[in-house]
This record gives sequence, structure tokens and C-alpha cells, in this order.
Amino acid sequence: MKKINVLFCLLLIFTITISIGKPQRTAAKEQDLQVESRYVTVYSLKDKSAIYELKAHEQMYPASLTKIMTTLVAIEHIDDLHKEIVLGKDIFEGLAEEGASVAGYDIDDKAELLDLLYGTMLPSGADAARAIAKHVAGSEEAFVKLMNDRAEQMKLEHTHFTNTTGLHHDDHYSTTADMAKILEIALENKAFYEIFTADDFTSADGKMHFVNTKNSILDIIHGDKKTIIGSKTGFTLEGGLCLASLLKIDGEDYISISGYAGNDFSTMQHYKDAVAIGKFIQTQYERKTVYHANEPIRAVPITYGNADEVETVLHEDITMLVRKGEKLEESILMNTITAPVNTREPIAQLQIGSANIAEKKLYPLYAANTVSRNWIDYLLNSRWFYILVILFSILTLIFFIGKPRIVRAYRIIKRRRLRSKQRRVRR
Repeated sequence: MKKINVLFCLLLIFTITISIGKPQRTAAKEQDLQVESRYVTVYSLKDKSAIYELKAHEQMYPASLTKIMTTLVAIEHIDDLHKEIVLGKDIFEGLAEEGASVAGYDIDDKAELLDLLYGTMLPSGADAARAIAKHVAGSEEAFVKLMNDRAEQMKLEHTHFTNTTGLHHDDHYSTTADMAKILEIALENKAFYEIFTADDFTSADGKMHFVNTKNSILDIIHGDKKTIIGSKTGFTLEGGLCLASLLKIDGEDYISISGYAGNDFSTMQHYKDAVAIGKFIQTQYERKTVYHANEPIRAVPITYGNADEVETVLHEDITMLVRKGEKLEESILMNTITAPVNTREPIAQLQIGSANIAEKKLYPLYAANTVSRNWIDYLLNSRWFYILVILFSILTLIFFIGKPRIVRAYRIIKRRRLRSKQRRVRR
């Protein structure tokens, strides 16, 4: 019996030791965004600011997300989207060897430029992208210069292109923050927006039919098609799975850019991350009215005014997308405010941010009422006033000191004039 008890105790100790030594996996907090992508930017189009970033400003390889810029630059340089062109042999050179995705055109095929734009975006066709580049700029190299010039205009300091397709090159890079900016500008173009949000497209001649794989993938991973309304995929071994998405949540639009979600296409991890991002925004963020127009914010001091301070107000409501339960941090930025002050021109700025807001926002503050200048206070504190007083005193002193001499000189001159007149009369 004692042996059995000893064995039981040893077994119990061993079990406890195993359970203690084994690493315990803690459940992820519901409010944390769980993604496999190495680089992420989530951008609110309404607020014009990023609401979530993960290595957003670190260099990554954009793969076929490059074609967003290719398509935008092409649209901006094409006058007639329905013009028909012929695809030459040189367009297809090297594509098969590099494993590039294609739209399915053949040598000497004819296609409208609009067809080629859809072929560039929906099936991510490198053949269509090259054909457009050659038509617009004469060669892919010349078109790439237009792309880099456009990136410079957008003030993207961490983006450089070497081709129109996104095929890997060490000097072909961007960041998710930069790609979000490119997509934001591109979506303002009506033609681009229609292409980016299209589920499928049939060419003008009816020979080509392009399909965005977004819906079929979302069906497999049980994603909400009403949330992800547009997307562009990208993939290279070096860049991994990339995805640019347009999300619509509670009537508002968001851009989601993710890079390197692994390099196994069968996992569809880039789309899984986009679905997770959509749920994250939906459950963890809310649109909140922080201040109403004409609501008093804070009194600020006035120099040389008939009042020592004036209440500041906003001329419009401030609504912000904020994390639920987060505390906003506010501060007022201002220089010395000198009277007079009117209600039309801003006198300070209200800065609002938080740990969960990537960029702090600035809003102009106005005086709630006019404040006139206190001239006595102003003059008594003005050095120019004292300079003028001193100058006036000096001039006065000079005048009174020199007055007797001036009077004497005037009398002498007067007497001389009188004598001179008398001489003329005698003659």
C-alpha cells in the first residue's frame, strides 16, 4: 500500500512538473489585430489619416501592387480609352521565363486601351501592362520614368519602380504607407475606381473575359463581400503575398495595404488578413463627435486687449474615428495673441491624438467674440512710444533753448529788410 501511495505521489509530481514546464499559450486579446502580414497600413479615406500601422514605413517589395501606379499613370496620359492598338511581339518577351501572370493576349492581337487596363488589374496581366506602357511612352523604360515622376509628385520618399509589372528587382520597392497614398489618389479617378471595384469585365470585342478572384476567395474563407469592395493582389517569392483593398464599413471607406503574408499562395493569407482588418475596424472603432461647432473649447490669453482672455471655439463639428474606450489627448498650439482679435481668422490650433491614432490632427480655433485693443496698455508697453516721446522731448528742448537766438536773428533780418526798403524810397 505504501508503495502504491509513493508511486501515486511521484506520478502527481511529474504531471505537475510537466504542466508547469510546458509553455502556456495565452488567448489573444479581442481588441488586438491579429494578422500574418509583415507590413500593414489601414487608412481612413474620410479622416485622411492612418488608423493602424505595422512597419508601414519599412521598405517592402510591392509585387503586382505596382500595377496600381501603372494603371493610374496610364489613365492620366490617355485621351481616348477606347482607342484600339496592336500588341507587338516585343511585349511578350521574357514574361514566360520570369513566370509573370498574364491576361492571355497573343502576338498581333488587337485590343482597346480600356480592355488592357482591366487586363492589367483584374487578372494582373503583365502583357496588358507592357502594351499600355509602350503605347503611352514608347517603351516600358520611358513609362517607368513617368511612374517615378508621379511618385515624386506625390512626395513618396520610399518608393521606386524599375518596371510596370512588379516583377522582382532589388531596386523596385515601396512601403505600405506609400502604396496607401498611391491608391488613395488613384481612387479619386472615376475610371480607376470602376476598374478597381469591378468583379469581372468583358472586352469590347467579346473575346476576352477577365475575373477578379476576390469573390471566389472570399467564398472559400467565408469573408464578407460587402466589406471588401475592391482589391488588387500581388505575389513574388521575395515580396510574398500582398493585397491592396478598399473596405466599406458602416458607410465609410478604408484602404488596407498588406505586404508579405507568407509566400504560400494556397493559404490565401493576404485575404484572410483583409477580412481580419475589416472585423477589427467594425468591432473596435467608432465614429465619435468630439466637439460641436461654437462649443467653447478653452480660454486663451490676449495681449494688449480690453479683455485679458478670450474663449476659443470651432467653426465646424469635429468627428473622429477612435478606438472604443480610448482617451483622447488634447493640446492647444498657439503663439502670442495680440489684440485686436476678430472671429473670422484662426488664433490657435487644437491638436487631438491618442496612442491609437497614427497621426495627430490639427483643427483651427477661432475667438468666440471680438476683442478690441487697449491703446493705453499698448502704448505704455511699446518701445516705439517711448522712442517717440524721447525724440519729441529732445526736439522741444532744442526749440526752447534755441528760441532766443531764432527771435534775435529774425529781428535782425527784419530790420535789414526795413532799411533796404527805406533806401529805395529815398532814391
